[in-house]
Amino acid sequence: MGGSATCDGQTCGGACPDGQLCAGACISTSQKCLNQCAGGTHDCNGQCLADTSVNSCGASCDPCPVPANGAPTCNGAACDFTCGGGFKRCGAACIPASGCCVDTDCAPILNAAVSCSANHLCGFSCAMSYHACNGGCASNMATASCGTSCSACAPPQGGTATCDGTMCGASCPTGQKLCANVCIDAGAACMGTCPTGTHDCGGLCSSDTSVNSCGASCTACPAVANATSTCANGACGFQCSPGYKLCNGACIASSLCCADSDCPGGACMAGLCCPTGQLNCGGACVDPTTNASHCGGCGKACAGRCSMGLCCGANQNACAGACYNTNSDAMHCGAACKQCALNLLCLSGSCVL
Repeated sequence: MGGSATCDGQTCGGACPDGQLCAGACISTSQKCLNQCAGGTHDCNGQCLADTSVNSCGASCDPCPVPANGAPTCNGAACDFTCGGGFKRCGAACIPASGCCVDTDCAPILNAAVSCSANHLCGFSCAMSYHACNGGCASNMATASCGTSCSACAPPQGGTATCDGTMCGASCPTGQKLCANVCIDAGAACMGTCPTGTHDCGGLCSSDTSVNSCGASCTACPAVANATSTCANGACGFQCSPGYKLCNGACIASSLCCADSDCPGGACMAGLCCPTGQLNCGGACVDPTTNASHCGGCGKACAGRCSMGLCCGANQNACAGACYNTNSDAMHCGAACKQCALNLLCLSGSCVL
């Protein structure tokens, strides 16, 4: 019925233009035949759906999840996905092709540790005695990048530039001394004056705009981790390195939160966005009112049951700051800690006669 007869030279058969042959009739592949789904399909609420469809992959009756900027696929047993043009796979997500997924995706930087943030941006942290300069790490001890500066120390006339790891200096030949950036005889009077835009620092005319002698200072601007020092209008400052952002006078990874305003509907707990009422315990958000490993606070393990932040017995619940068996205690019965009326018992958490 609904098809055509066939013959293979020995026996008669049947062919259906669409669907499947079932008990002498052509039916849809989505219908059961003799209460059984055809091969390559499975039962989903009475309907036979294809094992290879992204809407019913494998033995599932639910559509495959679709990540942003991706398309679902099905290999006949499990869902998968492919990423669209300009995007690449990163775990269960599609990220911009230019972004990083793991630390090793970031280009190595000499004398630095590179890292990939949660928002898929590469950042780096300079090793000790190095500071960020123009996307790399420069030595604090080098005269080309002394202290926290990214500019070279200027040598005095007749002498050489030096660096003590914090700020620039100068050295004159034996028998000479420094005077306004010029090496003069040690016994001569220093009558020189520093030009505009510089100030005297022990005979060296230091720049008013250098981070090693900002304003009228002869000391270097303080170094800030994961940042490049700056000097503007006679005051020291800093600019956070790529992959970091400003937070309360410091530079933190861009993936971390700085304030509750960074966490819509939640709170910023030590750099991690957590739902309201939860704590950041070792980099994970936990509910201290129910979590047995962090009952009442991070690291407070409970061998029994954590109820309202109290460590109670396995069959107990917290009521007004103490633990009771709410299945049988007539004074604290059930989840609401209800006091049963006179002559009533508490059985299985309910007040009964």
